[in-house]
Amino acid sequence: MYAALKENGATVRYVALPNEPHGYRALESTGETLWQMTDWLISIAPPSIAPATFSALMGLMTPPGYAA
Repeated sequence: MYAALKENGATVRYVALPNEPHGYRALESTGETLWQMTDWLISIAPPSIAPATFSALMGLMTPPGYAA
């Protein structure tokens, strides 16, 4: 999917997590994956909710140990 999108001019980002095959099992990996997807979605479609509310939601979704 990544290669097909890239070849057709889409903006893509490939993320590979250590010690994870196809699919994610570790809690940290799942959290990181959710954060990556949310970050990508925000970059293409800014939220229509108030920035303060959005910042609070992002604080809840930040993976443990992640420093912005």
